[in-house]
Amino acid sequence: MRNHSIKINRIVKCDGSSLWGDTKGLKVKVKSVKFEITPDSYCLVWVFHDKEWTIYTDRGFEGGISWLVSEKLGFPVKLMYTEQGMQEDGIVSMEATSKRLSRYFDEHATA
Repeated sequence: MRNHSIKINRIVKCDGSSLWGDTKGLKVKVKSVKFEITPDSYCLVWVFHDKEWTIYTDRGFEGGISWLVSEKLGFPVKLMYTEQGMQEDGIVSMEATSKRLSRYFDEHATA
């Protein structure tokens, strides 16, 4: 498994669609994103932020973090939540399946 991290330090606004808490208008500061990529290009994603786990299922957050990661990497990346039991205060567990992510990190690996 290969690990890669990127700094974000931006705000993502929730749209209130979370099934677990009142997230309407909630502003989440995203600090960084860690990618764990398996040999078959499955990518587990950890989003480090400043709020409780109850942002889980908020579509505004999901779309916003996908947009920020896409902007940072320079190509479209669709992130999706993993299961509820993997969520923690300050850390959102997500996933992406993308051979392009794997290639990107191979090309941008630091020694």
